[in-house]
Amino acid sequence: AQSSVFPDGIVFVATEDLTEVDQLPTAILTAMGAGPVGSEGGGWRDLKDAIGTLDVLVILDSFEHLVSAASELRHLIQSCRQLKLLVTSRARVGLAEEWLMPLAGLRLPNDELGWEEARLTEALQLFERRAQAANVTFQLTSDELPLVRRICSAVEGLPLGIELAAAWTRILGLEELAVSLETDLSSIAGHELDVGSRHPSLWAALEHSWKLLPDDVQKTLAKLSVFRGGFRREAATVVAGANIPLLMELADASFIRMSLNGRYSQHALSKHFVRDKLREDGEAADAAGLAHAIYFSGLLKRASGTSAAEDLHAAFRVLQEEESNILACLQWTASYGRTDILLELAEPLLWYFPMSGRFRYGSDVFGRTLSQLDEDDETQHEAIASLLLGRAWLARYAGSLDEALGLAAEGERFARSAGSDLQQVRALDLRGQALTYDGQLSEARSLLAEGVGIAIGLGDDLRLTRIRTNLALVEALSGDTDAAAQMLRDAMAPFDDGALPVGLDTVATLLASGVTCWCAGDYSGASDVFRRAISLAESLEYVGPVPVLKALLAAAVFELAEAEASGPMLEEARGLVADALLMVERSREGMATSLLHGVESALAYSDGDLQLAVAKARESYLVASLAGNILIMVWSLPRLLDAYLARGEEARAFELAWHLAQHPATPAWSREYADRVANTLTERHGAALLEAERARRSLDEVVGVKRQATESRSSG
Repeated sequence: AQSSVFPDGIVFVATEDLTEVDQLPTAILTAMGAGPVGSEGGGWRDLKDAIGTLDVLVILDSFEHLVSAASELRHLIQSCRQLKLLVTSRARVGLAEEWLMPLAGLRLPNDELGWEEARLTEALQLFERRAQAANVTFQLTSDELPLVRRICSAVEGLPLGIELAAAWTRILGLEELAVSLETDLSSIAGHELDVGSRHPSLWAALEHSWKLLPDDVQKTLAKLSVFRGGFRREAATVVAGANIPLLMELADASFIRMSLNGRYSQHALSKHFVRDKLREDGEAADAAGLAHAIYFSGLLKRASGTSAAEDLHAAFRVLQEEESNILACLQWTASYGRTDILLELAEPLLWYFPMSGRFRYGSDVFGRTLSQLDEDDETQHEAIASLLLGRAWLARYAGSLDEALGLAAEGERFARSAGSDLQQVRALDLRGQALTYDGQLSEARSLLAEGVGIAIGLGDDLRLTRIRTNLALVEALSGDTDAAAQMLRDAMAPFDDGALPVGLDTVATLLASGVTCWCAGDYSGASDVFRRAISLAESLEYVGPVPVLKALLAAAVFELAEAEASGPMLEEARGLVADALLMVERSREGMATSLLHGVESALAYSDGDLQLAVAKARESYLVASLAGNILIMVWSLPRLLDAYLARGEEARAFELAWHLAQHPATPAWSREYADRVANTLTERHGAALLEAERARRSLDEVVGVKRQATESRSSG
C-alpha cells in the first residue's frame, strides 16, 4: 500500500500462523511481493537486501509468540535505516529502540453523551454491526443505550469481547446479556466466534498468552487473581510473592497494568481466566485466600490504631481505596470460619458505611456474611454478635429504630454467650441510643450507665468516650444540661489530649455538645459547635453525619435569625436546608429528613405561610414516626403549635400543647414551652371545653396525620 509518509509502501504481516522465528523473513518478503529466499539460512540476509534503503513501514501483527526474534529485528532496523516496524503483541519485544503504546479497549460512550453521539463511538458501532450480523432484524434504540454501555463495559471495550457478546443477541435479550456478563464471563469467553482463527475465543487467546509464561510466573499470576479492585506492589509482594521484575514481566505480557496512582489492575476477562487456573489447585487457592485476608486485616488494623496527628483517618482512607479487597476478605473469612480475622474487619467496616452514607448497603454486606456463619458453633458467637450489632448500628443510623432494637437484642444474646464484655458494651450503647430516640429516656439512662461501668472495667477509652457521649445526650434531653456538659468535657478530653485520634467519634461528641447547647437555649453556642462538627466531618470526607448536622445548624441559625431579625441568617438557614435535602435524597436517612422538614416548617412560619408551615411540620412528624424515631417526631411540633395559634385554632393548639407536655419523649425545653401555652390558653378560655376536645383525639389526630392501619415503620 502506498502512503505519503512511507513512499515505498506499508506492508502488513499476520504472524499468528507462524510457528518458528525462521519463518518470519519469508513471510515479510512474501507480503512485500519479493522473490523467494535465495538459500537455506539466508532469510534474514535476503530480507535486508530486499528492503535496503526503502522507506517502508512493516506491520507485524500478533507477534507475542515470536519475541525471541528481537535480536534479528534489531539487526534489521540497524541495517535498513529507513525501515519502520509497527508490532502488535501481548508481550514486549524487549528492544531498547522500542516505543510502547499500551492499547485500551474501544472508546465507550459516557453518561453525558446523547443518543446520536453515543451511537458513533467505536464500541457501539462494532456491537451494533456484529449483532446485526447475528440477527438481521436487530435494531438498537436509544432506550437500550444504558444496557449496551453495560455490555461493552463488562468486556472493557475489548473488540473480540464485544463481537462475542453481540453474537449472543441471537438468544439473549440485552438485559439478560448484561447481567450475565457482569456476573460470569466464562460462558461468553469460552464461546468460539471463528473456528478458523488461531484464537477462536477469548479463552483460547488467553490460554495462548498463559502458555508463553514460565511456570513460576504462572503461579504468581494465579495468586494475584485473589485481589479485587486492583492492588499495590506491597500487597502483591506479601500475598503472591511478586517482586518488581516479575510484575514488570506480567505487565509486558499484558496480564496486568499499572495506573498513574501506582495501583495495578487486571482486565476483567484475563482475571477471570487466571482465577480459574488458581481454582484448579485447591490448596494453592486456599493459601492465597488466607494470605490475602491476613494482609488486608493487618493493613486495616494498623490504620485503625494510628494516632498520628497528620494521618487521623487512615482507616477510612484504606477502606476507600481497598473496599473491594476488604469486602472479599470478609466473605472469605466467614466461609472458612476464620472468625479471628473477621472480628478485625467487622467494626472498621461498620464505621466506614455511615461515613460514606451507605447504611443499607452496609447492612446487606453484614447480612450476607452472617448467612455464612454457624449459630450452633459457640466459637463463632462473638463474630455473630459483632455482625448483628453492626447491622443494628446501621439500622439506627438509617433511622429504623425497631429494626435496630431487635438486632441489638440478638447481638447482646450472642455477646453474653461468648462472654465478650466488648460486644456487651456495644450492645448496651446501641440499645441506650435506640431507646433515647424511642423516647424512653429513663430506660436509656440505665442501660448506658451500665455500659459506662463495663467500659471503665475494660480500660477502653474509645468505648468509654462513645457511651459517655450518648449518656450525656440523655441528660441534656431530660433537662440536666450541666451534667451533660460535664460528661461531654470528659468525653472530649482524650481527643484534646491526643490519647484518641480525631475522627468520626469526635464529630459525634461535637453533635451531642451542640444539642446540649440547644437544650440549654444557647443557640449561638449550638451554632458554633455544629459548624465545627460539619467542618471536621467534611475535612475527613465523612459524608454520613453531615445532613443531620446541617439540619441542626439550620435550626440553630433560624432561632438566632428570629431573635435578631436577621434576613441574611434566614437565607443561610434556607441554603443549609437545600444542601442537606439533596444529600438525603441519596442516603434516604430518616432522622435528617425529618429534622429538615421541621426547619422548613419554621421558615414557612417566619414567611407567614401558615399553610406550608403546617404541612411541613406534619411531614416532619410522619417521616420520624414511620422510622420509629419518637424523639425527633416531637422535635418540630412546637412550630406546629405556633402555626395553630397564628391560625386561631386554639382548641387544637391546646390539645397539641397538652400532648407535648405529657409525652415522655418531649425534650425538657419543648415541654416547658408547651406547659406555658397550655396554661395561657386555660386561663383565657377555661379548661372544660378544651379538656373535652383533648379527651377525644390522639396525637396523630391533633397533628392531622392520617396513615394506613397496616403501614409499618421505615427509614423514611
